[in-house]
Amino acid sequence: MLTAIVKPRAGSLFLSKGRLMWALVFLAGGVLGWTWTFNEDLGFQLNAARYFWEHGDVPRAEPFLYSEPGARYVNLQWMWQLGLHAAYTRLGLEGATLANLALQGMAAGIFLWRWRKLRDGSTPGALVASVLLLYFISTPTGIRPHSLSWIWLGLVLLCLESAKRGERRGAWGLPVCLAGWVNCHALFSLGLVATVLYAGTAWAADAWRHGAREAMKRNRLLLWGAVASLPVCLLNPYGLEGVLFPLRQAELLFSESLVKQTVQELQPLFGGNFWESPLAGFPLIHVKKFAMAFLYLLLVAGAWRARQRITAPAWAVGLCFALLPLSATKNFGYFFIAFGPYALMGWERSPGFRPAHPPLWTPWAVAGAAALVILAVVTGWWDSFFQSPRFGSGLDSGVHPTGAGDLLAKLPEKVVILNGHNQGGWLAWSSGRRVFIDSRNDIYSRKLYETVRHAEGDPAAFLELLNRTRAGAVFCSVKDQPMWGWVLSARSGPDGWKSVVGVRWQGPDWRPVWMDPKGVLFLREDVATRLAAVVPEEPEARRWVESGPAAREALRAQAEKPFPWGRIFLAGVRTYPTDLNRLVARSSALRQGQELKGFALSGLEASRWFYPTIWMNLALWLEQEGDYALADECWAVLERRVGDPRIRAQAEEYQGQRRR
Repeated sequence: MLTAIVKPRAGSLFLSKGRLMWALVFLAGGVLGWTWTFNEDLGFQLNAARYFWEHGDVPRAEPFLYSEPGARYVNLQWMWQLGLHAAYTRLGLEGATLANLALQGMAAGIFLWRWRKLRDGSTPGALVASVLLLYFISTPTGIRPHSLSWIWLGLVLLCLESAKRGERRGAWGLPVCLAGWVNCHALFSLGLVATVLYAGTAWAADAWRHGAREAMKRNRLLLWGAVASLPVCLLNPYGLEGVLFPLRQAELLFSESLVKQTVQELQPLFGGNFWESPLAGFPLIHVKKFAMAFLYLLLVAGAWRARQRITAPAWAVGLCFALLPLSATKNFGYFFIAFGPYALMGWERSPGFRPAHPPLWTPWAVAGAAALVILAVVTGWWDSFFQSPRFGSGLDSGVHPTGAGDLLAKLPEKVVILNGHNQGGWLAWSSGRRVFIDSRNDIYSRKLYETVRHAEGDPAAFLELLNRTRAGAVFCSVKDQPMWGWVLSARSGPDGWKSVVGVRWQGPDWRPVWMDPKGVLFLREDVATRLAAVVPEEPEARRWVESGPAAREALRAQAEKPFPWGRIFLAGVRTYPTDLNRLVARSSALRQGQELKGFALSGLEASRWFYPTIWMNLALWLEQEGDYALADECWAVLERRVGDPRIRAQAEEYQGQRRR
């Protein structure tokens, strides 16, 4: 009996270097996306799904804001919202996050599948893996319908490329994809744009070479699928109105409105700063924006190098999608999905780029880079230094004030809620009540957004808004609406008038009934009178009074602490007790001076290093309080230790106000 001896194939081991590389790259993408949720849209997405289950249909008129009761409402995301609602309510936040990461992993898988098809079945190597790792680093991973739209866009392009090769499944799949996409996200319009550009350019290029009749014959399946994909977009709950809704989004995207100017994701890719120098003493590096910009340039350069090998239809799609990130960074993912497989051809087998043993593009090098990213994320260094969302699972209360929403749900139905832009969606979801505004910038009028932003910086505008809405509850974000807290915390003087920043008015008193370090919920004095005002109970809030004259000596001692030059680059913001600084900011918003100074003193003592931001907040409050001697001491300490010209300008501004 003969026994066959089979020689194992090279690379068939389970832990081969190629498989290890890809496993680490996708694991890095997973840990980069496993973060606390800062998504302002999550609340209204869940709220819209709840509306569907309660009414059996999508809303036609504005259902969540009392400020625009006659506004027309178009919700093309209803299928995404139903899936998100099911994941969140049955599996919790962790389940919803995992589902979202799975969708983004599928989008990356479709990207690789398209690359293989374009490269005649070649296996993606270290170069493609490194680019995908850079994409995971650069792309926001929040729970948003873009995760599903990236899948739809990849499938649409896969169908277009398949139909161009004469495969029937591509032609049949194209209208199916568009019919599904139009009921998941308004950016189905990008699928229509890609379809029209790809099919139209394919026909035009062949007509130029072979004549119109031959071009029709060569592209029959592609054109059939493209034509069929247009009318199926009408298969949405709003019909033609839904198909035309993306024009409203495009008008906002390319406008000069206040929304465009102030919403970060609507800023152009190469606009603004890639790093900042805050007074906290550590550089604020926008790593995602850096990675986006580098990857964008890498793909554009690769496309230019491969210009002879990229087909005319691919060029048409690529040039169009390359313009999207230049208008708004939120569209970078669509550019990468659409044009990345073509552009990467420019860096393959290119003279001068791929030496015999390229050290930066080997599987071991890419695996090592992915492992370093994973280590940096799970140890907390990544989110601390690069200001990315915190690793783990949780809802950040600055955007998702659940406690305030639960309390609002218990108030009488007639109580009107006034709130800012970022927290409105979650307040509406957690309370089940209508709010003034939420983060759906493409639904309501621009005037509504402009009204809120104006009221955030002008106390007179806020008081006018308060009177006009007849609000009985106001949610103030410590970060976004500190002025609202100052106004509502003011008390009447001997003459019965209140005053904040030169604005005098008469009105009812307000009391804070819920607070955390990032937000405060105020109720008017005649609303839910059984709820008493809440005040911080932390021992630190009494530190300043208890210290007495020794507080000044303590400040002088804190002023001599070392500056954490090297430590900053190892620990970033975690170098400092930032939670205590947030309490300083909240106390400022509530005009609680003794508590502010107590928290500032505790924060300075808790920090091993000189903490410029707390010194700045303390100096600003002392100016408000009229303790000019101690304020000048704080300004002098900041000038001596930091030497930032912005500090000198701030001090001179306040000193000028004293003279006036």
